[in-house]
Amino acid sequence: MYGLTPSNPAARLRAQIAEAEALAAKATPGPWQRCSANDGNCSCGIVWDGAGYAAVMYGNSIENFPYRDGPSREQMNANLDLAAASRTLVPQLAAALRVCLGALEQIERADDPDTAIGTAYTALVRAAEMGDGDGMA
Repeated sequence: MYGLTPSNPAARLRAQIAEAEALAAKATPGPWQRCSANDGNCSCGIVWDGAGYAAVMYGNSIENFPYRDGPSREQMNANLDLAAASRTLVPQLAAALRVCLGALEQIERADDPDTAIGTAYTALVRAAEMGDGDGMA
């Protein structure tokens, strides 16, 4: 059996999970969405809260982007989509990772690894079901 120590990867991952959760807790509540004006072809660079009432992030419009070798319109739109989606995905992924780490630690400590693996799998299925409909799983 391997003991958990501060230098253990699980401990470092737990610290990263806690950091992601803290950042998400401080942010404007989600979900977020990028501006969809102009039939979804808006390049204003604004990301709105889920209700569409408040801008939570401002970016550069592709027309005003100062560098010729900068991102393409598709890349800028993908960047906005990623920023908007991360508001929901980061907390979901952090929660799933926390479940995974707990399951692995239970397997590590188990006297009966077969039973522990089954229990861990059930916990992972339940964690995935919590995210159904929200973009997880």
